[in-house]
Amino acid sequence: MTEDPLLPALRRVLSDPPEPDPDRVDALRTAALALPPAVPVTPTSPRHRALAAVAASVLLLGTGAALGAAVDRPPGTVEFEVDLVADGGGEAAVEGRLVEFGRVVRLSSDDLPVLPTGQFYEVWFVAGPEQVGGPPRISAGTFHPDDAGHTDVSLFAAVDPRLYPTVEVTAEPGRGGEVVLGGQVALR
Repeated sequence: MTEDPLLPALRRVLSDPPEPDPDRVDALRTAALALPPAVPVTPTSPRHRALAAVAASVLLLGTGAALGAAVDRPPGTVEFEVDLVADGGGEAAVEGRLVEFGRVVRLSSDDLPVLPTGQFYEVWFVAGPEQVGGPPRISAGTFHPDDAGHTDVSLFAAVDPRLYPTVEVTAEPGRGGEVVLGGQVALR
């Protein structure tokens, strides 16, 4: 009988488990309390019970590690920053982190106006003169501020900030894509 290919990987992960961080454990416990109740599953054989126990352990360790990484260390290496400013007031900070398949773009602001129902903000990277033959701009995604105008969102963009060095935030679709914030990328 051939060994399940998942078992060697599980053995490696479980052979040297990291020491849990109390803050991460508390955050995980809080997140777990918000989950709906689990549906009980009764494995029928000792092998199934063992695999279920190992899978549950890996899931718990992986969730804790992912939660800790999200709370303590955003993914990737900081590649650029942008201070976005609006003509009529208002500002936002953007940080771009290089990850394996593009950039994680974090935008935060304390004073963006709440848009009417059906409208949203969209983050764009605009091409510079070095970009030839590509699209004039690339979207990093859309977002809404909370009811008080606060925003802290992470978006993903498959963009090179050297070729798309301007960041703009538009109000869509009711304002026809009016640019409400803009700024230049500052590479690190």
